[in-house]
Amino acid sequence: MNKEAITKHGLRNSPEYQSWKAMIQRCTNPKAQGYEYYGGRGITVCSPWLNSFEEFYADMGLRPSNGYSIDR
Repeated sequence: MNKEAITKHGLRNSPEYQSWKAMIQRCTNPKAQGYEYYGGRGITVCSPWLNSFEEFYADMGLRPSNGYSIDR
């Protein structure tokens, strides 16, 4: 993903973007914290979400509160 794609939505510092970024790391990066519980166990991210924060955000929207998180 190029830098323009990362910043064009203006949500780079939002909790939603941070959750998306962490989810991608857990599922794709063997060096990421928690990888052994996600990517290491075969858990993947669907192509639209893997390739686009905008797709993820369109499906999930705003996080209702800090008490919520993404789970399998």
